Amino acid sequence: MAWTLFIDESGDLQTPGSTGVVAGLLLPGTDRGPLHRSVRKRLIDIFVGLRWPPRAATLNIPLASLQGLTELKPAQRPAELERVRRALGPLGERLPSADWQQLRALDREVAERHPEEHRLLVHQGQQREARMLRLLADLERVSGDRPQAFLAFAEVDPSADLPPPGGPVVHDSYVRLLIDLLSRVQATLLHSERGVELVEAVVADRDLQLAAPSQAVPLMPRYLEGFIRQAHQRTADALGAAASSVRIVATGRRRYRGEDTPAGLVIADWLANRGGRVLRRPPSSPRIWEGLPPWRDR
Repeated sequence: MAWTLFIDESGDLQTPGSTGVVAGLLLPGTDRGPLHRSVRKRLIDIFVGLRWPPRAATLNIPLASLQGLTELKPAQRPAELERVRRALGPLGERLPSADWQQLRALDREVAERHPEEHRLLVHQGQQREARMLRLLADLERVSGDRPQAFLAFAEVDPSADLPPPGGPVVHDSYVRLLIDLLSRVQATLLHSERGVELVEAVVADRDLQLAAPSQAVPLMPRYLEGFIRQAHQRTADALGAAASSVRIVATGRRRYRGEDTPAGLVIADWLANRGGRVLRRPPSSPRIWEGLPPWRDR
């Protein structure tokens, strides 16, 4: 059976001295299979009132809970959130068109002028986080005691990054972390009892910052295929010919916008953002986490 590996990133992966993370979520089936459809329903219920796809960075802003509320029919709006929206008056009317920076500014204004309503929004966000953790725990128990969700994180200091061999010469650490993640997922599956032979990689769309000439180019399919080949070679060098029994193939990059955004990418985005918080806690040293749910902090 084919599995799908959803990959997204968070943080600054280009500026020297900054930190970032690339996250992968491995689930059985294709991104349009029954498990993925049921996960999407769970996510829509968790993120009710938010536009699809929800972005983890935006969810850090309590006021984001209200931004997509008016796009729902009145009967579909959670009563508590609708009451808060109405209590904000003109401030609430500015929410639908606010970008991320404007939303942050509005959130500070609401916290100052409507502290009770803001506390309720903070509480709503905490409940949402708890429900996400329950969803992730449920994914581990999809098939009895055998986990079916796999998480891999990588984080390095971009100032120490080197361009990978082959492919475009890049000036950000995303490619190195991506190759690390792909190789470690493959190596972990080789040592597991899951019997996985094929993994389809679904990668959130992003630009690559080329070193020469200095310009940003899209993560094109041929680049992604080249990075996967490098990951396969890295695994083969470490484990021998047996590495070929688990293949990772590229299904193309997916835009993180619109109704067709896969549920797995939404979770990968959330994991990258939340995992980045843990990875940035001291001591901050380059490390790879594999098979470790990030919400179980060490």
